[in-house]
Amino acid sequence: MSFEQEYIVRIRTDPETGSRLGEEWRLNSSEQLLHREDGPALQEWSPKSGIKVRECYLLHGEYDKNGGPSKTERDPNTGTITLEEWRKCGALYREGGKPAYIEIDPETGVVVIEGYYEGGVEHRLNGPAVIVRDRESGRIISESYYVNGDMFEPPGGDDALDATPN
Repeated sequence: MSFEQEYIVRIRTDPETGSRLGEEWRLNSSEQLLHREDGPALQEWSPKSGIKVRECYLLHGEYDKNGGPSKTERDPNTGTITLEEWRKCGALYREGGKPAYIEIDPETGVVVIEGYYEGGVEHRLNGPAVIVRDRESGRIISESYYVNGDMFEPPGGDDALDATPN
């Protein structure tokens, strides 16, 4: 027995140029949740540059993607990635000691916010779970340490904030 999913696909275009501005894939059900198993369920393009500015992978209305970010945002002028979120079943989550939330300044390329999450809560055993950097210099301006969502004092106290960025 095979099961085929029925979708409602909405494509939004610029009326003057015909350029694609948005694409949504929804389940053909009473809830009409954003959902697509074989690609992004939501995509948006800049009307001025044509650059894809948002790409989101959702299953049954929740952000979810194996092996890559479930949400990616790009600068509309350069196409530079400005945000990546890695999620499973809607919760921020990434294995292997890598950040699940990454925000990048489009002009300097500095990673301004780096967050390590498992199961939707801040979690990192070998360093700060949330790191905030200065957009210009890349210098760390704030670090927060968490294990399983519980905050604790960093080893070495406030002196740990004087570390140079990776």
